[in-house]
Amino acid sequence: MLESPASHGRFSSAPLRIGVVCVLLWGFAATAAAATLSPTSEPASSPAPDVGVSSPPVESGLAPTQPVGSELPSSSTETSAADPRFTAEPPANWETVLVAWAEHPLRARLFWRQGKLALEEGRRSPALDRLESAVAEDPDFAGAWWTLARVHLSQGNPMVVQDAVEGFKASLHGYRSQSRWAARLLLGIDLVLAGAFLWIVLILLLRYLPFLHHQLASWLQPGHREQGVAWMLWIPALAVFALRLGVIPLLCLAVVMIWLYGGRRERIVLSAFVLFFAIQGLDGGLLSTPLVGVRETSTASLSWRAAHDTPSTSLAAQLEEAIANDPENADLLFARAMLKAHRGQFEASSLDFQKVLSLRGDDAKAVNNLAGNHYFRGNYDRAVAGFQRSASIDSLQGSTWYNLAQSYIKKLFFKEGGEYMQRASQLGFELGSSARRLPTGAVYYQAPSAGETWAMAWHERGSLQPYDLLVPWRRWLGVPPDAIPAWLVVTLLLSLVLFKVFSRERLVYECSNCGKLACQRCSGEHEGSILCPTCTTTAQRARSEMVLSTLLRNRRRAAEYAFHSKVRRLNAWAIGAGDLYNGLRKRGLLLTLFAWTCVYGIVLPQGLLPSPWAPVTVTPLLALPRILSFAGLLLLFLISRYGRTSWRSRSFLLHPSSMVKFSDLLENRVDNKLKA
Repeated sequence: MLESPASHGRFSSAPLRIGVVCVLLWGFAATAAAATLSPTSEPASSPAPDVGVSSPPVESGLAPTQPVGSELPSSSTETSAADPRFTAEPPANWETVLVAWAEHPLRARLFWRQGKLALEEGRRSPALDRLESAVAEDPDFAGAWWTLARVHLSQGNPMVVQDAVEGFKASLHGYRSQSRWAARLLLGIDLVLAGAFLWIVLILLLRYLPFLHHQLASWLQPGHREQGVAWMLWIPALAVFALRLGVIPLLCLAVVMIWLYGGRRERIVLSAFVLFFAIQGLDGGLLSTPLVGVRETSTASLSWRAAHDTPSTSLAAQLEEAIANDPENADLLFARAMLKAHRGQFEASSLDFQKVLSLRGDDAKAVNNLAGNHYFRGNYDRAVAGFQRSASIDSLQGSTWYNLAQSYIKKLFFKEGGEYMQRASQLGFELGSSARRLPTGAVYYQAPSAGETWAMAWHERGSLQPYDLLVPWRRWLGVPPDAIPAWLVVTLLLSLVLFKVFSRERLVYECSNCGKLACQRCSGEHEGSILCPTCTTTAQRARSEMVLSTLLRNRRRAAEYAFHSKVRRLNAWAIGAGDLYNGLRKRGLLLTLFAWTCVYGIVLPQGLLPSPWAPVTVTPLLALPRILSFAGLLLLFLISRYGRTSWRSRSFLLHPSSMVKFSDLLENRVDNKLKA
């Protein structure tokens, strides 16, 4: 028995000490009798409304929840070993305390929505009060911080910087927020690249369809002099597009054709796009892992929600269904045990934690949480033993030492409690910032960390493929979404095989002088260069080098001027189209990527996968993301229309025997004659 310092001195008499001891014993006896006579069942609590969505993760390992579905069990106290050093104390009404504590994140979201409504009505003062109350109730709710930052920005308040920093930290805190942001970023990149890929293929089709037309004309009509008959060959070339095969078959057909007739730069770019989208379907771990976290019924998502989110009937039902499908999944059993513990069902939670230990051996978190159940049921002896075992398995977990200190304090062992509290502080446990989310006298339940939950998602990545998101658009795709990677791989292999079979000598190429299309049947050779029929006739009829050089130079300049005018017109009508037509120049690629990024911002100004707590509203036309995207698209159009285009930037697709352009050969011949 602890003695007060005042018991030594003037009032330190034996009768007084005996009287104090008797009063204390009477108080303990009366308390025990009251607990014995009180009913064991708790008053029924009203169940929480089924919100149907999950709140962002909270900072602590304990996110109390509301009872869902079934009644709460009685708080029976297990018998402990008799030890005169232990102080017997009846269990507190932890069921009601934990259920009431779960209202904090719900109130935060309620205050946030009330604040947004007040802002829409122009009442700034009540809106600020509600938003500040929201961040006070749940500092890890990013939506309240961002709204508060917007209000402070409109007022010119310097607190906007702190609000933005806190909002950014809250938006990246926890697995659910991290997976949502990662999924939004990766899906946005995929959409931008997919749009750019389709745009590049369309522009290259404009350039290389004449090659296919010339090839078909040379096969079907070797002496195709009558252009009227030759133009009829466009019908079989374009008939494929009228068959409504779908986007994917047409895209693959276009890639094969461009691969055959295109240059090295076009083949490299197309191969990069095809491999990028094919690898995502064959092994989309990079994209599937965050998508697993976004899916509500995945193991990683259920584990995080059960430990951190405010519960709902849908959460309990989804967890039960998942366990029914996989009853030996230790992660799901751990999540159900956490959910039951936060609802005050300590006995049922302990059974699940014991199943987890039977499946996974010495799990420090399960041992700690099992000891937490003993603590909340008033069995501090078993709680101390459990926390000590958990600390022996993982001695670097600060919350375990804090829980052990709390248990010793409940047993009135203040010296041991202070030592273990100091140990928890040395391991980084901050009582002010961490324990503020716990009810007074509560201990921590330990949940899987964000890294451990990411590991769950990585092992579960095979259950969700990125192309599964395209199922609603299967009719437009033309093929099942899960078959897209196979189509892309076959397209790339077929392009390689056909490129080896149909060599450049047997295909259509461009004249070394003017760039006009030529083939094996209609081309001619002069001084080691392969020329089109017109340039070949000119070279054969010229009687002197000076006349030949002049005629070919005039023809070359006229062809280059016509090609340059076409590039200028394409750039004037579509962003980067002329540069893409001119051999996939760097400027064209950059303009295309930036343009599709702006299109993404216009079509989806809020991005993909918005916050589950955000109300479903229609984004106004003059929203800030759309205004910035429209401005960026206009700037890119001006750059494409009025930017400088290189005059002599055309890349000729020459015959393999044409080592140099004919124009260069003529210039060298003239220079050599002048030197001689």
